[in-house]
Amino acid sequence: MTAASVIITIKVLSVWLIQDFEGEATLASLDPRFVIALQILDSQERYNVAESEVAFNTHRIASFAVHSIVRLFMESDVEGEIYDIKVSSELYEGNLLYYLQLAESR
Repeated sequence: MTAASVIITIKVLSVWLIQDFEGEATLASLDPRFVIALQILDSQERYNVAESEVAFNTHRIASFAVHSIVRLFMESDVEGEIYDIKVSSELYEGNLLYYLQLAESR
């Protein structure tokens, strides 16, 4: 099992119920119910989550399929809000798993 993570500052642009979302989203839950669109805010360099092919460019939009908005952000009204989140990837039995969690303030 190989794990890696990065903390990024994001702005939540939009939230959809997963059945209403059209497009691609990075799976960050085994039972996703929502898709969140995030704008990366705090760097002039690419973010690469080690051991993965996912890269986040500054001011680039990333979409994640998550189970619960409240579990992730500790509140439900998140559109337009700015957070630090930890994005982790883990290689497990040949499959890449992703996790998101609210990070401690920097």
